[in-house]
Amino acid sequence: MFVKDLTHYQVQGRPGSGSKGINKIRKLQFSYLEPVKTQQVPEKVDFLKEIDVELNVELGQTQLTLREVLNLKQGSLLTLDKTVGDTVDLKVNKVPLASGEVLVINEV
Repeated sequence: MFVKDLTHYQVQGRPGSGSKGINKIRKLQFSYLEPVKTQQVPEKVDFLKEIDVELNVELGQTQLTLREVLNLKQGSLLTLDKTVGDTVDLKVNKVPLASGEVLVINEV
């Protein structure tokens, strides 16, 4: 049963109601929290610099028949679905880390 469902008389009969034993409601006062001063301990993470990771940047995709794949030779050109200026994703160990843009430098 919720308080909103009680009648005035039912509320009067509940503990802490009526003239006897009235519980006064007062606003609580809390002291302000102060920041805890901790000493920064430098962590030694230099060993992390030597861990090998897999870095992937997918420049685009295309779909070929098996015949076209078998006919690929050195110097063959593939048309990809991304062009210069499109966004590419940089992944480290298959986890997206950043995105970038494809640029052409020293165009041949």
